[in-house]
Amino acid sequence: MVAIAVGLGALLLRAAAAWHPTPHSKAPNATAGEELFERAVAAVRGCAAQDDAYLSCALGTEAGAWDFHFHRFGPAQITNPTGRGGQLTLVEGFDVPHCTSARAPGRRIRRACPLAPRGFNDTEAVLLTHPWGGNFQHYVFELLPRAWLAAELLRRARPDDAEPAFVVHLHKYRRTGFFADAARLAVGTEIELVVDQEGRGGFRNVWVPPYVVENFRSWSALGLKALRHMHAKAQETYVTRPPRPGTIVYFTRRDASAGKGRALVNEAELIEALAGRGARILDFSAFPTLGDRVRGLANYSVVVTPFGAGFANLVFAHPGARWLSVCPPTMCNSHERFFLDQLTSALGFRTGVQYTAATAARAVNDGGGGAGDPKNVPYSVDVPAVVRAVEGLARS
Repeated sequence: MVAIAVGLGALLLRAAAAWHPTPHSKAPNATAGEELFERAVAAVRGCAAQDDAYLSCALGTEAGAWDFHFHRFGPAQITNPTGRGGQLTLVEGFDVPHCTSARAPGRRIRRACPLAPRGFNDTEAVLLTHPWGGNFQHYVFELLPRAWLAAELLRRARPDDAEPAFVVHLHKYRRTGFFADAARLAVGTEIELVVDQEGRGGFRNVWVPPYVVENFRSWSALGLKALRHMHAKAQETYVTRPPRPGTIVYFTRRDASAGKGRALVNEAELIEALAGRGARILDFSAFPTLGDRVRGLANYSVVVTPFGAGFANLVFAHPGARWLSVCPPTMCNSHERFFLDQLTSALGFRTGVQYTAATAARAVNDGGGGAGDPKNVPYSVDVPAVVRAVEGLARS
């Protein structure tokens, strides 16, 4: 058997563009992705007509900062040898479905024939994986926009073709609930899991979409367009009324910070003070499905949480809510704020994320360390200062 193993980690990392805007550079316009998307549809329409075994379909560029390529591999099997997100095995010859035919020409085809018993069908797939495993923030900001883009480009470019299978890297325990629901929202149909592909037949073609967001570094207009459409669909599907004014929720990240540093050491004191002012105290796991999360977030006009991955939930939040970040002393810099400002603007939020003052937090040397990252130091906050900021948002 002759096969070529293609590890996707390096490919996906190369696909991520390297645009790093300064805090004062112009943010992509909320509708700037429309023209670029139409050009990408035309590009895929032309590429799909080609019969190359491997194709790198150039979708276009954006302001010299992003260079988008939609990769397509010939007959391939999706496997999960390391459990880290999926791998493609490409069959030499690329026409294994015909290798048992009397017309099969040449030695190259015969060498590929041992894979034939595993079966190759005439369907296509889109492989959706990334190098960061189950990381929530990377999943929402990076994988979901790629999923939406792949689905919409293929539907628009090939309206008469059968839907591909959308194969997503998720742990088995996430086959139901929020993660799977969010993937279905992105692609608009059912999904398959990478972990379930072992021992199954391969696909005629497997598409791998480009990166359109670089987590907490930069957005492309296509990335913002994807999340804008997902956000609107989630609100339309699950939300029937805006948040009631003055309702406050505090989302703790104590579970997320366990063993990772950046622990808010006086969080119990902050929780007590906020609860005394009527705030609900939750963590995001209180919303196990996508519908639960979208409806749950829509119950509150003020959302307060320590700075971290929880801000990826802006994609599922009501645009009328005001968000307050409780900032560690080492984070919430101007670049991170700029990244979130672009997102909230694209999603139609009335106000961007607000931030506690730099003087309201201080590092605490409790021996907890920073889990290998100097930004992840434990810290405490000035509780009265945070409460005043929350009360100001609740009144506004």
